[in-house]
Order: sequence, then C-alpha cells, then structure tokens
Amino acid sequence: MSDSKGKNNAIDSPILVRQSARLIEGIHTEVVAQAFSDRILIVVTQTGKMGSLTQITMPLASIEHGFEVSSGSEDGVVPPLPVPPTSLQLTSLLSSTPSDLRPLFDTYLSQIAMLFFSRFTSNSSQGCLKTLEQNQKPVVVGLALLPPSNFNNQDETFRERFRFSEIMKMVLECKVW
Repeated sequence: MSDSKGKNNAIDSPILVRQSARLIEGIHTEVVAQAFSDRILIVVTQTGKMGSLTQITMPLASIEHGFEVSSGSEDGVVPPLPVPPTSLQLTSLLSSTPSDLRPLFDTYLSQIAMLFFSRFTSNSSQGCLKTLEQNQKPVVVGLALLPPSNFNNQDETFRERFRFSEIMKMVLECKVW
C-alpha cells in the first residue's frame, strides 16, 4: 500500500497465515490457517468457497483428562492422529451442512480442531495419554468439501479415508499454533 505521496506504508501483519494447496484424487484442495489473538481460523475448501463455518470449543473437563493418539489404520492410509473427545462442542456460525453429510463433516471438524487443541505433530507418540494446554482458544473451521458422490465409482470408503488423511496432513503443514 502506498499513500498519496507514493510512500510505502506496508507493515508486517501480526496475524500468522499459512496456506497449502494440492490435488487430492484430481480435485484441487486448499487449506488456509490464520492465528488471531482470540481464535484460530482454518478453511478447507475443494469448491473455492468458504463453506459452512463452525466454531469448535473444548470443555475444561476434557482438557483436564488429556487425549490419546490413535495407532492409525492398519493399511497405513490414515496416519496416527489425536482422538477427539465426544465432549467437543461444535457450534454452527454460518451456513449449514447438508444433513446427509453432517456425520462426515463433524468427523472432519472434530479432527481438525483436535490437531490444534493437542498441538499435535507427526512425531507424537501413539497410544499414550497426552496433556492439553489449559488456555484453549476456540477453533473456527470453514469446510467446503465436494460430496463423496463426486468421486468416481471406485471404493468410496478407501477414497474418503485417503482424502481425510491428505487433508489432515495439509492442516498440519499449515500449523499457525
């Protein structure tokens, strides 16, 4: 930005932003993460749209209990990830998820939030109980995924697990926490 005298007034932003893009099963997928002082924003899109916005919070009782890390899938498609507690609170902020996609989207939302809440890294050890930080910011997730029916007629379950795994890897690449 420059003012009327042509001087450059640009300053460094205090808001950390990271972005990742790749083709997943031939579908352009983007993840953008921003760290604001009061919350984290993560947008995952395969449509170029913001999608439905959901805020995810974790009750203090869940923070005190810690979390476990899964062992991942036997076939290696899904890597070890933190296990989301059932007590995560998902609050729809803008738009809504089609009812037939609600369970799938809730799975994505909970897992994305747990990556932040757990400060998860790909080096985290599996199967053991980990502690959580006491002061957790809410996570706002924008999710705009193509429905699984847009996949070809190959094994839909395998392809969805692959997409899930790739998106979680992208979220970890965009860590702003």
